[in-house]
Amino acid sequence: MKSVAIIVNSRYGSTKKYAQWLQEKTKGDLIDFKDFRPRKLLDYSIIVFCAGVYTSGIANLSTLDRSMKVLKEKRVAVFCVGASPYVKEAFYSLYRKHFDGNLKDVPAFYGRGAWDRNKLKFKDRTLCRLLAKKLEKKDEKLYLPWEKDFISFYDKVCDWKDPKYLDPLLEWMEEDPYPTEEDYKNMMNLENF
Repeated sequence: MKSVAIIVNSRYGSTKKYAQWLQEKTKGDLIDFKDFRPRKLLDYSIIVFCAGVYTSGIANLSTLDRSMKVLKEKRVAVFCVGASPYVKEAFYSLYRKHFDGNLKDVPAFYGRGAWDRNKLKFKDRTLCRLLAKKLEKKDEKLYLPWEKDFISFYDKVCDWKDPKYLDPLLEWMEEDPYPTEEDYKNMMNLENF
């Protein structure tokens, strides 16, 4: 495997666990986001940015966006971790929303994390509580798939982490650095989860 830098930005631990699994599989270097300096990554051939998905945004993705001018000759990918199940259409929508400009050619992969409402920081706990209250007033027949899922686990402690979610990323890391459009569509397909 080529030299790999794994940048990890984890708020609650799920993203960090995926980054550790990735490090074990690739023998890459694990680098905490607070130590992320693009110019220090020039000796690596592959850079994987691991970050959580929170309220439809990817943590600190704007920092990676600004860094792409320095990293333009590198193979860069993003591994996102969230509490929602993988839904191809929803993930593609998230991708299209956030991966443009400097990030338009950066592939993104998804792994499902964990959920424990009691461990959430005040802001996240408040936003989730407001969302749950809003959904309680909505007719269940009108729930979007992610809303139905959110309500089903809101009061539970759940852990969906699974190293199999890394498989598409690992395949990308091993393949030709210039995938075709068809290759990319296949990378986005995680229907086995």
